[in-house]
Amino acid sequence: MPAPDDCYTILIRVDQVARLFNSLDPTPFRKRDLDDDAERFIVEWAQEAPSNAPIEIIVHLLATEAKPEYTHALQAAVRYNFESRANQAHRELRELLREGRRVLLIGIPMGQPNRQP
Repeated sequence: MPAPDDCYTILIRVDQVARLFNSLDPTPFRKRDLDDDAERFIVEWAQEAPSNAPIEIIVHLLATEAKPEYTHALQAAVRYNFESRANQAHRELRELLREGRRVLLIGIPMGQPNRQP
């Protein structure tokens, strides 16, 4: 499926699908964490993309690894990985903002000068 012209493409070449994932992660393949180096590579290239451009990740595999069941599992795993990271970042940001508002509300009364008649 060709990418639209305005799509930012990240190309990854691997000889085995398993190399993209953390080998110590015992969860099912579609919910596995990406390997730290693979995730860092994707994120660094994604940061170079224009802010409004959709990002497409293309993984080049050897013919022996390019089976339909592998490719569908790979798509699901990468999507799951980045969706769960985005959800985690959203929760952390929400908590940070909540904590910031609380500290601001506590700090405002303390920061006002004492007025004595």
